[in-house]
This record gives sequence, C-alpha cells and structure tokens, in this order.
Amino acid sequence: MIYAPICATDGVSQRTFSNPCDLKVYNCWNPDNPYKEVKVGECDDANKPVPI
Repeated sequence: MIYAPICATDGVSQRTFSNPCDLKVYNCWNPDNPYKEVKVGECDDANKPVPI
C-alpha cells in the first residue's frame, strides 16, 4: 500500500486516510457517513471537531 495521507471530514470530525483510494473505499462501504477531502497530508488533529 502506498502511504500518501489525505485529511478528510464528515462535517463533524476529521480523519486521516492512508491514501485517496482508502478514502474512496471507506465512502463506498459507508454511504450514509461519507468523508470529503479537505487537504493533502495528515490532519492536524484527527479528533478535532470541524467548526460550523
């Protein structure tokens, strides 16, 4: 597996995915709680809530 981290959010929290493919697979298996890429690289704090 290639490690090319992507930071993504579901609108409530952030999560680092190991690469864009990992994010796509997660969203395919979890269509009711998809994550959207917010930046290339690891999230600054994986458990930090996203401001509304």
